[in-house]
Amino acid sequence: MILRYLMRKGHLNALVDVGCLIAFIPSAISGLELYFVLPPGGGRWSGWILFLGIPRNQWMAIHNYAGLAFIVFLLLHLILF
Repeated sequence: MILRYLMRKGHLNALVDVGCLIAFIPSAISGLELYFVLPPGGGRWSGWILFLGIPRNQWMAIHNYAGLAFIVFLLLHLILF
């Protein structure tokens, strides 16, 4: 039953679109946070400045991995289009 649902191109494309949205949200939030709250610059320990208990280095990792996931889902979306 689930395979029959997934085999429909429109439904699969909708699932890929949901994946795009789920990957885009943390990328956008972390990007805005890195730009406005934890901008790059100055000092030896600047990568360890905290926001919401998370250091800037981990915010960068979240942003990078979410961006890569978004790219993968976007490519899948274009292939299915």
